[in-house]
Amino acid sequence: MANAEFSYRSAIVARSLCSGRTSRGSPWAVDDVRRIEPEFSIARWKVTAVYKKHEDAEHLFEGLRKVGLPEY
Repeated sequence: MANAEFSYRSAIVARSLCSGRTSRGSPWAVDDVRRIEPEFSIARWKVTAVYKKHEDAEHLFEGLRKVGLPEY
């Protein structure tokens, strides 16, 4: 589970980097997610994620798609 938590953090970093804060770092963060949790998917995260506002979750998931993380 510790690895899964780390991969989710890496996914958030990858998404943040894609959102314009910087464009140079996202490939390493995406690579970290894929290395640490090869079966990572946005769909799997959706099942376990709890967000107060649906639009906040969708904003995050859209960013994860933009950096190239898989939906399924």
